[in-house]
Amino acid sequence: MFSSNFTVIYDANVLYDSVLRDLLVQLATEELFKARWTLQIQQEWSSKLLKELRRKDKKDFSIKKNKINRTIELMNEAVEDCLVRDYDHYIDILELPDLRDKHVLAAGIKCGAQVIVTDNSKHFPQKELEKYDIEAQNPAIFTKNVIGLTEFKVISSVKSILNRLINPPLSIEELIEMYRNRGLESLCSFLEKNMHEFN
Repeated sequence: MFSSNFTVIYDANVLYDSVLRDLLVQLATEELFKARWTLQIQQEWSSKLLKELRRKDKKDFSIKKNKINRTIELMNEAVEDCLVRDYDHYIDILELPDLRDKHVLAAGIKCGAQVIVTDNSKHFPQKELEKYDIEAQNPAIFTKNVIGLTEFKVISSVKSILNRLINPPLSIEELIEMYRNRGLESLCSFLEKNMHEFN
């Protein structure tokens, strides 16, 4: 399914959650496919997260804001040519149930994406997407397809994630449970079958 030229665009709703975001960005660094997003997509997920953090706890909010801004910088540095620009001229020709999603599809068209990774597939009707040879996939389906492409690099990605999670450290069992809570059942089953790789 994928090649080094295969391009996907990540919707804001799959970048909001830190566990899912970390996984999707790490997979993108393996150069199995080209991952793309826009400044607007970054703004959407980060603004929502900041609003939630402010609602829960206003203490040290500026520190949390700086941390999120640093996360955005690191994402943009980690994935080469990740930012899509100059796509606004596509927006007016698109027909989607939610007008607020048009910029995602417009950016996908601009960068030649084959897949939009989104938790809101119903907002991207296949009838409209097929005009541009694009498909919407939720994270569970997308990660399942990545496993089918190369098991080795999926294991490598998860190892890299575990190596970063040191404060506090996480076991592979704990990480699998986090993925299961996010509906990534195929990924969890795959990792459980390959537990020996993490010993």
